[in-house]
Amino acid sequence: MYTQDVKTPALCPNFYVELRNDISYPAATYSQIGPLGACAYKMVFRCDISSAWLQHLAFHEMAHALQDAASDSGKGYGWWSEAHAEGLASYYMVVRIYQAGQWQRYGYVQNFWDKQLYRQDPWQCVAPNLCAYEYGAFFAWLAWRYSPLNSTLTYALPTDRLRVVYIKFLLSPWSWGRDPTYLDFDQCVGAQVSPNSALYCTYSPVLPNRVYVFSSSLFINATGLSDKILLALVATKTATADPSVTVSYCPTATVTTTQTITTTQTVTKTETYTVTYTTTVTVPTTYTTTVTVTVPTTTTVTTTSTETVTSTVPSTTTYTVTVPVTVTQTVTTTVTEGGVPVSVVVIAVVAALLIGCYLCGRTAKTDLKTQEL
Repeated sequence: MYTQDVKTPALCPNFYVELRNDISYPAATYSQIGPLGACAYKMVFRCDISSAWLQHLAFHEMAHALQDAASDSGKGYGWWSEAHAEGLASYYMVVRIYQAGQWQRYGYVQNFWDKQLYRQDPWQCVAPNLCAYEYGAFFAWLAWRYSPLNSTLTYALPTDRLRVVYIKFLLSPWSWGRDPTYLDFDQCVGAQVSPNSALYCTYSPVLPNRVYVFSSSLFINATGLSDKILLALVATKTATADPSVTVSYCPTATVTTTQTITTTQTVTKTETYTVTYTTTVTVPTTYTTTVTVTVPTTTTVTTTSTETVTSTVPSTTTYTVTVPVTVTQTVTTTVTEGGVPVSVVVIAVVAALLIGCYLCGRTAKTDLKTQEL
């Protein structure tokens, strides 16, 4: 399964498994530095553990071997080491082996919610204390929500970047699959928040045609649920929660927006023009013809006469011709269309629930999306 989802853990060439009945711990993985880096060379398992528990331990210890292959970030051994191993073990046992149930309620990870560990700083948990295993809920969530590969890559991050991802996890309780404990909004105001921990509040009731704007000096996120608003407050250092809310009345309104679009159209237009051509024809103004006249035989007279006929021809002739002419013109038309949605810029950490109106009175829900690393 690790080979399919992540990569084959780089075990040392001399790797072996040892079964013992004289140890107090269930299992352990031992690593050494080789020519190609750190690798696991031995796993030790106690002999008297059940088959089901042995399978869980196998996933857990193989995750430790995977850590050697995936990370040389210099973080050392901390809460994240056991949390990552336990988180992957919980994910594989429930999602891949049992294929039933909830990983949020399996093994040690369920204690994250039962003990409200989201209100404590995991960096104060010194491994291998049990709390380190219980923070496995964080890595199990990464594997469940994204992939086991994402969970392992997050483990390999430097400490400061790991902290950022953990804060994002705390800001998204409605995507865990199991709810934390919510306090009333009034109880949250003035409450103490530990570093790298969260405080969850509920604001109700919400009324129609209202806009609710929440603000705080802490990281804040919100989502709507039925007739209430859920808030997540996260601190990076010891702080006092100071959420505030501004409620505005929003009557039903219609907002019309316009967008100007410039288009270019080609129009073909036919026009008729009258063109006059002048043609000059030159004709001789005089010509001579010869006529023969026959006289009675009694008198024979031969007469040759010359008759001059003068014909006047117009010297200029005018013709009218109709010629079709095609003219191409480019016309620029400006079209204005209405009803284009307006982009909304959400500034800082403002969350609004819109109930009962078209723009700001209808019910809206915030869907938190956490980008995969």
